[in-house]
Amino acid sequence: MIYLPNNELEMAMITRNRAKFVAEWLEDNFKALSQRNIRLSIWDSSDNDDTQAVVMSYCRSHECQIRYETVSPSMAVGHKMVVPLLGVKANYVWPVADRRAFFWQEIDEKVLPLLRFGFDSIALQLKGFHAYEKIFTDLDAYSCASISAIGAAGMSMFSTRIFSFIRDNDKVCNEYEQRYAYAKGFAFVGYVYEALARSKGLNVVTTLQQLKLSKQQSHCHWLKDYAQIVYHELPRLCDNLPEVYKHRSNLPRIVVQETQSVYQKWIMQAVIAGGITKEDIRFIEENCILERLYTPEQIPGVKSCMALSPQEAAVALQSYDDGYNDINRQYISEIFKKHIQPHINGRKLIIWGMGVQSQHVVAYLASIGLDIAVYVDKNAANMPLEGGLNVVSPDNIGGPGAYYVIITTRNKYGEMWDILQRKGYRERDFFWIFQGLDEYMKEHEFHEW
Repeated sequence: MIYLPNNELEMAMITRNRAKFVAEWLEDNFKALSQRNIRLSIWDSSDNDDTQAVVMSYCRSHECQIRYETVSPSMAVGHKMVVPLLGVKANYVWPVADRRAFFWQEIDEKVLPLLRFGFDSIALQLKGFHAYEKIFTDLDAYSCASISAIGAAGMSMFSTRIFSFIRDNDKVCNEYEQRYAYAKGFAFVGYVYEALARSKGLNVVTTLQQLKLSKQQSHCHWLKDYAQIVYHELPRLCDNLPEVYKHRSNLPRIVVQETQSVYQKWIMQAVIAGGITKEDIRFIEENCILERLYTPEQIPGVKSCMALSPQEAAVALQSYDDGYNDINRQYISEIFKKHIQPHINGRKLIIWGMGVQSQHVVAYLASIGLDIAVYVDKNAANMPLEGGLNVVSPDNIGGPGAYYVIITTRNKYGEMWDILQRKGYRERDFFWIFQGLDEYMKEHEFHEW
């Protein structure tokens, strides 16, 4: 574990009307921040919930300090992100969303050590097991490698000194507000890349295996502005970045292609939410936007999604979800037969995790006549044992002589590996079943229409 110097890093959470998310996030993560001497500030634009009460209550009960700031509820999300970039006084600012958290051992290993080198920015990419770390002296190359991370709250850290030319000059600050007034979703991206271009320092990309997402169900409010943000704003913003970014016209395409496994689902959800109108489609066609963002093979499917009525999109979305479930079951079957079945050797099965994905695994095991002896969940003590389920906490897992463990979560793998190692488990005694699911989806072209 790394204990940072005072005032080195402040995590700035952006939130609006999601007190339950904030409460869960604090319970799961604030202790890890304190152990590493990372400050936390919460920038709240709520207008109808009790987020402030949740924060104050947590501070009283845990005898801790959290900086709480209010932001105008009418401010667009892309501009809300700018506020902590200019308002945090620590050496580095780490803007995050209220639903996204991290595996802290991995942050200790791959991210926090980079702060001491004085990089202008640190971009965090999700690359599964294909870990790497690369320092960039060329801003053009860095923009292509970092655009998706910088555009996603929680996936980048910035030296606050690079924003001083805006923060310390009211005239410049007003100029930037006017320059990016149109950008509801990505205004902060323009601020960041302009600041990096002025600073001309070093930047770095490092990779993470997994994120943790809140169990709370969320609604993507930005989908009602999907066309505005993705098809109007993003190309315009990137085209007007400083000339040092020679491939700036390619950046919108990079963003879309790096989320290719879900873009068609987003389009259908946007249609349902009213986020893609006939006027939007006309603008897209007249300005050849699809050709900038998608491959020739993808464009017909994108057009067909956009042409759906909200009712038709709802039906298509259900079909999409059914297809996802089908390929998920196919993946589980192949992985089980190849990597798990040969090593069970008559042992009882333990399922670690009780989320939606674990239900898919359990259903498959039941279909081939295998029962689960034990479930593992950190909240086992608070779970009723309905249906005869045997649920234990991680500390009460039996030894590898009698059990084989199937890990079904999508995050915190390293933490689980540490626990299993301490109990004598080796690689032949457990398997993280969903570690390759994303790559499998891409290989089987699930993202294509």
